[in-house]
Amino acid sequence: MCDLDKITYQQLSRKYIPANENWFKDSYKVFIATQPPIRKHDLIKLIAFAYSWMPTIPNLNNASEEIWAEILKYINQIQQGKDENLERLLLLFVPIINNSIVGTSKVLHFVSPHTIPIIDSRVIKAWNKIFAARRDLRLKGVLITKYNLQKVVGNYLKYRSNMFKWKKACGNSITLRDIESMLYYQELST
Repeated sequence: MCDLDKITYQQLSRKYIPANENWFKDSYKVFIATQPPIRKHDLIKLIAFAYSWMPTIPNLNNASEEIWAEILKYINQIQQGKDENLERLLLLFVPIINNSIVGTSKVLHFVSPHTIPIIDSRVIKAWNKIFAARRDLRLKGVLITKYNLQKVVGNYLKYRSNMFKWKKACGNSITLRDIESMLYYQELST
């Protein structure tokens, strides 16, 4: 049975070979080195960066300037290591960016790579395959928020919490990005 531990990470990381990772690897360094967003304009740049990793074009749904200001305030808190408003941030931000937790997690990861893991359908598929015997760890495959934003955000927060547990068990030499990359490439290696 797999667990959120270093042994599981090491076994899985030996099995995958990243394919076509150059764009991800090279652009990642640029994206996380970008200045934190202080204006809506800065945030739109980060959204563009995130969507360069996705097969779709972002569609920014209408939001008032007050909502954008609130989002920027919460993003600033996240960057300072304060995550008590993360759920509220996700509930505000996800509907603006294609109703996508995937795009939102990428944008927020670029702002705070040590506290916000990226999630997508490949990661969820690998996660659920790895932890098939662990009902308590399984994630719902629902990523589209038009059906239930609260459920999607709750699923993401569960994933994030478990990623922290896994990272802690692996020690300081393993990052959230290491774990999520390993998950992302699992499907290609099986």
